[in-house]
Amino acid sequence: MISSGFFAITGQGFPAIGQSFPATGQRLPVNKIGWTPDTTLNNKLKLLDPASVRQNLGDQNGKLIDDSKASRVQFANSSNSEYLILYHLAGSNANSFNEFEIGNLKAKNKSFKTTAFASFSTESGIQIGMGKDALITIKGKEFTTAKRGGYTILRYSTKIGRFGSGILQRYNMPIYEAEYSFSENKLVKFIFGFPDL
Repeated sequence: MISSGFFAITGQGFPAIGQSFPATGQRLPVNKIGWTPDTTLNNKLKLLDPASVRQNLGDQNGKLIDDSKASRVQFANSSNSEYLILYHLAGSNANSFNEFEIGNLKAKNKSFKTTAFASFSTESGIQIGMGKDALITIKGKEFTTAKRGGYTILRYSTKIGRFGSGILQRYNMPIYEAEYSFSENKLVKFIFGFPDL
């Protein structure tokens, strides 16, 4: 899961609840352009939405993996080349997941249940294999950068009172984070959602 407090946020952004977005073609003031947090995979699986998980992956009650890592369920795409991990927020509905992690699956692993999904992509078009410049074009430049384990990591984050905090009010959560890990400028792993603090 994404570690909290790893970086500071650098951007500003979305209108507060009750305010509207600018009209098409209207320019936002400098330093007010934010990024749009993703909450959905394949237009079917939604963060903190038990019904979407039950409808698309089946009931996960009793199927959580509980070990030294965070509670989770693990899936693979139909060709077993990508994985999807859904992290479970302690005390919530068994089918409610607060973070989604997607990455390259190097070899078929029986702990990852195969799904009918050909691949995994977010509502903004983020998917494994895309280039770093393409991701920045979609998500914007309000990120921090780090190097970890040979990867370049771009991190986007928002907290209550900061840009984009409308999503936090909508979901009643204190923080939203997204991390994108690149190897040779290709996206190999990403995780997004509401981390368990």
